[in-house]
Amino acid sequence: MMNELMPVLTTVWIDEATHAAGVAALLAALPTRVSLTDFVSFEVMRAHAISRAFAFDDDFRKAGFDVAS
Repeated sequence: MMNELMPVLTTVWIDEATHAAGVAALLAALPTRVSLTDFVSFEVMRAHAISRAFAFDDDFRKAGFDVAS
């Protein structure tokens, strides 16, 4: 199964600037229950023009992304 998924997956390594942007967004949103991981994901998705997320919570939808679950 993993071999079937690997061709369609891309690993994005988070650099210092992307991490800092995620932290800044998190701090600006306080108090929030949205995780730093989600805020960094939002940054990566915007940078790569990704508009749809596979998610089970509303955080991505609230951030302006289409959500498939």
